[in-house]
Amino acid sequence: MHVQLINDSVSKADLCGGQYRQGAIVEAREELHQLVAEDELRNAMLLVFANKQDLPDAMTTMEITEVLDLHNLHKWFVQSTCAPRGHGLFEGLQWLSTELQKM
Repeated sequence: MHVQLINDSVSKADLCGGQYRQGAIVEAREELHQLVAEDELRNAMLLVFANKQDLPDAMTTMEITEVLDLHNLHKWFVQSTCAPRGHGLFEGLQWLSTELQKM
């Protein structure tokens, strides 16, 4: 079993309501799809932490799913989070743990 953690510029796209630029979303989607197109990541599981969910203009998990075009990827999950409060972090890692146990 091989686990690879990726913290790339994809994570730098701030997708909160009025704070995001269309260009940042397009760039994040393109970079994400380039990463997962690589041979070693083609069948990888993807966990996306949708952070800043405590902000009123944060994009929903469904909106993030759509703008990042996740439906075309192998196996993915978007977890709503508020990192400073620790909300959603355990649940996201629990999904990843459960999926890894199935392998």
